[in-house]
Amino acid sequence: MTLKGLFSRALDILWPKLCIFCRRVPEGRGDLCARCAAELPLIAPDRKLVSVEFTEGCACALRYEGGVRDAVHRFKYGGAWHYARHFSALMAANIAARGLEFDAVTFVPITGSRRAECGYNQAEELARGICRRLDLPPPERLLSKVRETRQQAGLTAAARRGNVLGAFRLCRGANVAGLRILLVDDVLTTGATLGECARMLLYGGAEKVICATLARSDGTVAKSAGEKANKDG
Repeated sequence: MTLKGLFSRALDILWPKLCIFCRRVPEGRGDLCARCAAELPLIAPDRKLVSVEFTEGCACALRYEGGVRDAVHRFKYGGAWHYARHFSALMAANIAARGLEFDAVTFVPITGSRRAECGYNQAEELARGICRRLDLPPPERLLSKVRETRQQAGLTAAARRGNVLGAFRLCRGANVAGLRILLVDDVLTTGATLGECARMLLYGGAEKVICATLARSDGTVAKSAGEKANKDG
């Protein structure tokens, strides 16, 4: 972990009630200050799902900008695992408002070495929180990541697809035949990772895959569901 990440973790331990987006002390007992709560870049649940290859689309709760981007970075790289509590609440509310239907919840996996370095899988933490909020059984570990990939940030859409191609497999003994699966991750950019995971679930016999992420990056090249799918997604 970087020095900045260690400092971020220390702040969260010493002052656990800092606003998770702007790092100011919020009034009251919530996780957000009044300003961030009022200005949170929510994506309305009446917006169309974002098109992701091999899926029915992706439900995104927030735009990936400003304080959201900073908070997600601390969540992924700074040890702020407890952010999952608030993040998953936002995602669960978006999912419920959309009336999404599915039989099982799973998440984008990470490699064992990455998990050892970070201490947790952020997508799994989000999936657990969603299941608790929606009173569902715990998420199922249906996929494994069988090789390390380069960091997706900075890669072109085509390079992202090539980067993750063949990186995921169904877990031994996973039975997805006929299931409608909710696939959870933190941020949607081009959809390459979600699409590759969904491809493996469909290969295993899943009926369909629908995705949910906390945020949608401004760099997302996929179009809204119902529009022509972008082949770079």
